[in-house]
Amino acid sequence: MASITCDTQELVRELKTAGMAQDQADAVVRTIVKSHAELVTLQDLQVEIAPSMLNSNCSNG
Repeated sequence: MASITCDTQELVRELKTAGMAQDQADAVVRTIVKSHAELVTLQDLQVEIAPSMLNSNCSNG
């Protein structure tokens, strides 16, 4: 899975500076972090798909 690094405290500070309440800023940042937990990269897909493509090509040959 992809690993995205961000400074969550900085994100909270920016949201608070823009006028958001602390609890709302915390909730938004938690939601962002959770949503990125399931992201995959092209490399992740290639690693997962490559073996099945190899097996498929061997059985069709």
